[in-house]
Amino acid sequence: MKNEIVQIIADIIGAPPETIAECDDFVTELAVNSLQRMQILDEIENRFGITIPVRESAQKMRSAAGISELVEGLQK
Repeated sequence: MKNEIVQIIADIIGAPPETIAECDDFVTELAVNSLQRMQILDEIENRFGITIPVRESAQKMRSAAGISELVEGLQK
């Protein structure tokens, strides 16, 4: 799942997936802007068939690892 999430992030920010580490912070290390963050959120919800609550998205959507943990928790 983490590889799929990294690929989604890479596609949206226009970076090769191999340059994105699971623990890279969206803001400080990947320079993800607010529009890209919303696009990532939308694509994750569509791909995994989940709805991510706003509060949780703000807390967990800071890295691919955080998103993966969030998705796994919501799929249970």
